[in-house]
Amino acid sequence: VASGDTFTIASGSASTLEFTNAATAASAIAIGNANQTLEIGAGGNLTIAVAESISNGTIQMAGGTLNDAAGLTIGAGATLSGFGTVAANITAGGGTITASGGTLDLTETVASGNKFTVATGSASTLEFTNTATAASAIAIGNSNQTLEIGSGGNLTIGTAENITNGTIQMAGGTLTDASNIKI
Repeated sequence: VASGDTFTIASGSASTLEFTNAATAASAIAIGNANQTLEIGAGGNLTIAVAESISNGTIQMAGGTLNDAAGLTIGAGATLSGFGTVAANITAGGGTITASGGTLDLTETVASGNKFTVATGSASTLEFTNTATAASAIAIGNSNQTLEIGSGGNLTIGTAENITNGTIQMAGGTLTDASNIKI
């Protein structure tokens, strides 16, 4: 899908806009209702040309790539969830970012303010490969959960991290927690 098209998601009932191939959105896709889901499926490669800010609803990653050089805000009522690659600076929006069903790779800077989680139902990895700050600890208490700091990653956690099960994978990056990490 070439740039210039306008994409919208209905909000009256549960509605999903899914990309499974390359597409470019010239404008932001309005997501402000819990009924709205933007999905980037396997083989999907969505580039958004302006800053994307969702205040409610979901961005569901299902194996594809989301690119946004202008940045991405996940608001307090919104969720970014799944597996795939997010190549966008993520601002401090207060939303929830969850790795689920595989590896969710956050390749650009991530500001403090969002809540980070890793699903427990199947092997799930939350990977940081750039500078990131988590204001609160990232719960790792199940053998299916992995927190990975990849090459070039620099994760700072603002409160004490307590790992009771699961894995912290250091793959060439740096993990900092002034309040200590308990494994």
